[in-house]
Amino acid sequence: MKNCINIIEFADSRPDTLDMAPVVFTALQKCRQVENPVLTFPKGTYHFWPDKAFEQFYFVSNNDQGLKRIAFPLQGIQNMTIDGNDSEFIFHGRILPFVVDGACNITIQNVKIDYEHPFYSQGEIIDAGYEFIDLRISKEDYPYRIERGSIIFYRDTWESTAVFSFLEIDPKTCAPAYKIGDEWIHNPGDITAEEVREGIVRFRGTFTKLHGKGNLMVISHEKRLNPGFFITGSSEVTLKNIHIYHAGSMGVIGQLSHNITLDGVKVLPRPGAGRLISAISDGAHFVNCTGTVRVENCIFENQKDDPLNVHGIYTLISRIYAPDTIEVEFIHYQQFGINIYAAGDRIAFVNRKSLLSYYSAAIKEVIPVNQKYIRLVLQEAIPDEAAVGDAIENPGRMPDLVVRNCCAGKNRARGFLITTPGKVLVEENTIYSAGAGILITGDCNFWFESGPVKDVTIRKNRFVDCCYGPWGRAVIDINPKVGEVRGDMEQYHRNIFVENNHIRAFDPAILAALSVEGLRFVDNTIQQTATYEPYKGADVLLDVKNCEDVTIVRNTVIGFEGMKLVSGDVWLCENVSAEK
Repeated sequence: MKNCINIIEFADSRPDTLDMAPVVFTALQKCRQVENPVLTFPKGTYHFWPDKAFEQFYFVSNNDQGLKRIAFPLQGIQNMTIDGNDSEFIFHGRILPFVVDGACNITIQNVKIDYEHPFYSQGEIIDAGYEFIDLRISKEDYPYRIERGSIIFYRDTWESTAVFSFLEIDPKTCAPAYKIGDEWIHNPGDITAEEVREGIVRFRGTFTKLHGKGNLMVISHEKRLNPGFFITGSSEVTLKNIHIYHAGSMGVIGQLSHNITLDGVKVLPRPGAGRLISAISDGAHFVNCTGTVRVENCIFENQKDDPLNVHGIYTLISRIYAPDTIEVEFIHYQQFGINIYAAGDRIAFVNRKSLLSYYSAAIKEVIPVNQKYIRLVLQEAIPDEAAVGDAIENPGRMPDLVVRNCCAGKNRARGFLITTPGKVLVEENTIYSAGAGILITGDCNFWFESGPVKDVTIRKNRFVDCCYGPWGRAVIDINPKVGEVRGDMEQYHRNIFVENNHIRAFDPAILAALSVEGLRFVDNTIQQTATYEPYKGADVLLDVKNCEDVTIVRNTVIGFEGMKLVSGDVWLCENVSAEK
């Protein structure tokens, strides 16, 4: 039996005039006292400020750790539904909308999320060279001031004192400009700013790209502090019919959780608002989850990073304490504090050069030391070849993945990033990303995102002019960061099936595959477009290297006259049907 609780019961005046954070906190206390609570919001507009919001310190994978102010702290709650009835939740300042922590069977539905002021700024390129960029910036929409040669962007409750990067946007497509990519500012002191006339800011420095007059520019000046939804240590979580018009980091980030469903989640800028960016990093991101991550009927547009990323974490052996005890270290600072291990898990020992596993053992005890180090006591003896610097992954704490009937594009970087050994189905999606439409990788030297895939089916998808930016080698890019490749080595990835897809592309770089055993590229249609000029220099459509058991059959090619279909170190390449 459901127990319906109306948020209006806890408001002492009109909700659209209130700070709803303390009202929600009180309502959640009532929800904890009943079984199967349903917290409902009559359709309307509700505002949330951080001043009186609940706070707690969180380590959020691939985001920045810290003390978070939270509007909806759903901690330890079971069998709860939050129904917004298509209400708009407007957030002010550095406040995280939803945290689902240690909860079970949670549904959040029919909610629209936006921020009064976004966590980035934008302007129009008036003039540019390799030593300066002039931007027209609306002080009303993106307030700023200049102090001692530096620009400070500020909002109602916060300010940013450093510029991290620029991203050029084509105003005709509202997507990243053709070929340009990122203009990183590695040291904020490397650029200066002055207001040359009212509303025109000149940034001086050494820039790597010649930016186009009349194009738009996104200015990144905020860390990854406030995702829209943070799900951790929870199970059976469903987000349904959710609009995320803006988020101060990822739209959705899930870690160490079991069975997460996104159904009808739309991460895209509010129509008509003139904003170029929805989430300032990924649309949805899942780290060392289990069960099934299901993403269906979703739209991901205009993220400052990838629409979807599913992966695990590699740690490194930092010390061997005893024949059965190792200390492991988290390397990337945005993975600190994410304890991916539990007693009973079977870990894999991995060679960092080849990325191949050479031993497995079950964990007897996990002893956290601090946010960076954990000791693992194992049930078996550590192998003689294990050494400090080798990698450890937890392949059993990884999910199956279903991505179906979604649209993704107009974003910086790639489309779907898939790095999980679970069963993966990517079906009937439309992808129009600036980089690779699908990236399957594995990296133990920078992002430390594991691990190898074993069963991936990519079928009945539509790829439309992907890779017009520099983020990827091909429309489908299988590119593990393997530092050592030999003919007698086993492959990193396995069983990747690319079937019945329609790939519209201006550049012949359709597939780039490295270190795969069991690769099928079958019954696909490749159609050349004239949307952009080819620029990657590919001399074949399908570049297959250091792979085995490869089948390429019954594919149709329309256009790309004179272009070879396939090359590379292919163990099996069957006959190909091509129409040109």
